[in-house]
Amino acid sequence: MSHIITESEQRTEGGQAARVRAKVKKSPRAADLLAEKLQDSAFADLYGEDLAALRLGLALCEARERRGLTQQDIEARAGIPQETLSRIERGRMPSLGTLQKIADVLGVQVVVRPGQAVTVEPFPERKAA
Repeated sequence: MSHIITESEQRTEGGQAARVRAKVKKSPRAADLLAEKLQDSAFADLYGEDLAALRLGLALCEARERRGLTQQDIEARAGIPQETLSRIERGRMPSLGTLQKIADVLGVQVVVRPGQAVTVEPFPERKAA
């Protein structure tokens, strides 16, 4: 992650996205261990998948919070149980159908680019014909 928040930033920023971001903060010792483990290609593949799911969940959580919506709001509008949304925001990879429902409610598109992180972006503006 490009930005690791401090405890004081977390208190002022608030929200679940800030708490999740704070949890992924790594100590130098953990970074050394991770670098060692990433030498194993099987571990590296699984780590990449888990990291992608965590980043996707965080991006969806941030988009939801920017719109001022709660998990219960998404449940009511998309028909996705709040518990399922909570799991997704904490790093569980959703099915494509579930992801589409969440994206529709949030008014965003999920963009997958090979070799890059999955991003959640606003729909592009459409030009009048």
